Amino acid sequence: MHINAERYTPTDETSIPTGELAPVEGTAFDFRAAGADAHTIGERIGDLKTLPGAGGGYDHNYVLSAPANGNLGLAAR
Repeated sequence: MHINAERYTPTDETSIPTGELAPVEGTAFDFRAAGADAHTIGERIGDLKTLPGAGGGYDHNYVLSAPANGNLGLAAR
């Protein structure tokens, strides 16, 4: 999977977004790599159990990254 997002919204213990933004870099939420470097959805899901506000799954909002020209382009694949 590929998601063009540098941040996501953490959730509280009831899976409600906290309103904060957190970086995906270095976490199991990082799906920015494409092609041969891409990750499958379940490949790192066990890592989410140790991430605060992750709740052990991918039920989160991603903050899509837009290039400087303002054209969003591909959001996910």
